[in-house]
Amino acid sequence: EEIGGLLADGVPDDPKSRLQEVAQGKGEVPPSYRLVQEGGPDHSKSFQVEAVLGGRVIGRGRGKRKLEAEREAAREALRGLEVSTGP
Repeated sequence: EEIGGLLADGVPDDPKSRLQEVAQGKGEVPPSYRLVQEGGPDHSKSFQVEAVLGGRVIGRGRGKRKLEAEREAAREALRGLEVSTGP
């Protein structure tokens, strides 16, 4: 039953893909991701990334990999967009 529900809902979207879909739905250009900070030793790097849409920073994220930081920035951006657009 649980698996059937998951299949009916489809595979969960990657936050970066979902943010791109939301942006396109609003007639915006796709979001871009800007590396703000990179630090730490080579074996334990840390990255901070901003998600940018229409020239505005709409999300920030941190991670041990750039992709992880981009996904976190996209998640934050989606949370902000959901609040501003309502249900």
